Amino acid sequence: MSTQVSPASIQLFYEESKSARTLIDSALEKYRANTTTVLALATGATAFFGLSSSTKNELLYVSSLVAYGAAVFVALSIYLPTKRKVNVAYDTESIVNSNTGPAIPLTKFHWDYALGHQKAVSDGISLISGWRGLRSRFTILTSLTGLVVILAGLSIAFQPDAETPKPTHIVIERISS
Repeated sequence: MSTQVSPASIQLFYEESKSARTLIDSALEKYRANTTTVLALATGATAFFGLSSSTKNELLYVSSLVAYGAAVFVALSIYLPTKRKVNVAYDTESIVNSNTGPAIPLTKFHWDYALGHQKAVSDGISLISGWRGLRSRFTILTSLTGLVVILAGLSIAFQPDAETPKPTHIVIERISS
């Protein structure tokens, strides 16, 4: 038994799929844009505390540099290009040009495009979620950035006792003539 689907329903499916795709693509881009901000914070903290003229607790400061290096690595993993379907209409021209029969109905294109958008939404969700997804990597990045700031700050707060400078002894002799 086959069911008839109205063209308006297919149009609605297409529009909703396209809208969901836009939201997922926007989320993917926001992760990358926010990664830049968080990494800039980690870089600023590292530079600020690194250029501080006060002595540092070397173990804490080196630990903050290691955390910064890990943060850079995680940020790079967020920036890596991802394979995802960008253009759902990529083969439309070849389909139209190869069609020798009656005109292809608009509902067929809407249906095919909607399915393409649904596949792209599914791919986008899998890029974001899961323990290896962008959400997890961004959480790790923000945690490492917090660790950089805390360790670099503690390296100054728990600095080793600076040597007390010895007073300078000056002897002035008078030479008589």
